[in-house]
Amino acid sequence: MSLRDFIFAPVRWWLVQVGKLLETLSPGEPAAALSCFFATPAIGGAERVHADIVAALADQKPDVYFTEPAPNTGLLPLYTRVARVIDLAPRIANRTSFYLTVGRLARRLNRTPGGVVLGAFSYFFYRMLPYLHSNVRRIDLIHNFGVRFETFSLPHVARIDRRVMINGSVAEALKQLYREHGVADSLASRISVIENAVNVPDAPPAKPEGPLRVLYVGRSTPEKRVLLVGKLAAAAKEAGLEARFTAVGDVTLPGIECVGVISDPAALRAHYQRAHVLVLTSEREGFPMAVMEAMSHGVVPLCTDVGGLISHVINDHTGTLVPAQPEDAVVGKMVDQLKRWASDPEELARLSAAAYERARTHFSMQRFAAAWRELLLPRAAIKPTDAKPALARGPAA
Repeated sequence: MSLRDFIFAPVRWWLVQVGKLLETLSPGEPAAALSCFFATPAIGGAERVHADIVAALADQKPDVYFTEPAPNTGLLPLYTRVARVIDLAPRIANRTSFYLTVGRLARRLNRTPGGVVLGAFSYFFYRMLPYLHSNVRRIDLIHNFGVRFETFSLPHVARIDRRVMINGSVAEALKQLYREHGVADSLASRISVIENAVNVPDAPPAKPEGPLRVLYVGRSTPEKRVLLVGKLAAAAKEAGLEARFTAVGDVTLPGIECVGVISDPAALRAHYQRAHVLVLTSEREGFPMAVMEAMSHGVVPLCTDVGGLISHVINDHTGTLVPAQPEDAVVGKMVDQLKRWASDPEELARLSAAAYERARTHFSMQRFAAAWRELLLPRAAIKPTDAKPALARGPAA
């Protein structure tokens, strides 16, 4: 424990007790059987996964708490249609109100018989864990490494009943982290995998003839290294490759058609339907939703070999992976691959068909919904749901 924590730990504890007392004296609305704590409803792949989880449990009328200031609220309608939404960010903006709110909510959740709490990308969730009783089932979701939650959550692993990873690579990375920090093997057995999902069309779209259409979909956060996408477009042009590059997201790159953030699902689908290749130049990932969406539309992924991509992007079968470092080599290898595909449309068509088939057999939304319902619901309450996944009707990343 740091000196700062040693000094402020008693203050935090007392603030939580005061929060509990306030909830006892003036209780808020009873908590739902399922309470979800997520960072924001902003547009993004992980955030869409959270919306799909909530949609799969819509018949349970869950509570959804957002705990961080949001850069945008593009996905908010996906939550408000199926859940009671509470924006905690304004209430926990300072240290005092943060821990008072921890106390109030812990008291409220502890009073919910058979309650389940799910957290993802939320520091508030982990701060609240020590104050939740064992009768509350505590579950978290980790999408990838490198955003601190895997280490921030380490002191709390004994209090988490089930930890969900989005693929086997992330699960193995967490188990290795446990070994490095001396976490008991019995706690590693609580780690499980539920892969993400997308809506896969009944048939792959026909791709346009003519120049190679190359697509980037995502944010411009540092780990995405979108400047490499710009360098790739420039290098392709210099190599005499006839290709059209398009970027979807908060991206501005010279020599590329940058269409901005798309909040209309049909408009995003149109870009996937036209594209031949999806490029991803990230230095770290879990398994990006953009890759799943692309493959489901027969778009061939050309990506750096990071995170769990190797589990579905199989070289010379469903796409191509290149080493993530060094950066200049990433651009060079991707240009070479684009040139090969441009000169061999039959090979590209074969990969497109295989990518679609991989998506059809592995990215089922029905499988995803059933797995999350089995995890989050009591056995007696598990039943099929007719709720449509959020992805089918909401804004796109």
